[in-house]
Amino acid sequence: MEILTQKHQYWEVPKGTIILKQGEISNENYIIEKGVMRTYTFDSDNKEITTRLFFENELAIETLSFFGRMPSPEFLETITDCKIWRFHWDTVQELYHTMPSFREWGRYWMTRELFLSETRMLDFKTLSAEQRYQKLIHEKPKTIHEVPLKYIASFLGITDSTLSRIRKLKKFFVLYPLS
Repeated sequence: MEILTQKHQYWEVPKGTIILKQGEISNENYIIEKGVMRTYTFDSDNKEITTRLFFENELAIETLSFFGRMPSPEFLETITDCKIWRFHWDTVQELYHTMPSFREWGRYWMTRELFLSETRMLDFKTLSAEQRYQKLIHEKPKTIHEVPLKYIASFLGITDSTLSRIRKLKKFFVLYPLS
């Protein structure tokens, strides 16, 4: 464990900092000690789309660029002030080759990421906007307190007004449950 902490660099990053720009190659990934980050891109109408949300104790990474060694299709940005631990591509490769436990963790992490990606794709095809919102709030309750609503709406693939309507309905049924 000591070798892992020696390989990471601590970094305090202000809210709104773009850590990785679209078109750059990602040479680092980040473990979030405190704060929230996101990846985003733009659609064909030049509208911003939040693609991932990262919270405390999660690995914030632009996967395609980091592992594919290609220009990033997304931006990586801090949503709040963040305290993060970063480590470089070369360090990750060194640890994969020298630490079997790190290699096993990497295999577990990649499997989990594939599972989450498949689940998110299926959710977009099979769940309503309300169901996607409920699932997000259930799985990541801090979201509504730490992430601006415009990012939540974008992440869910809905408009700000649709999210507002969903939230109003939710409050209504909490106050006036059907019985």
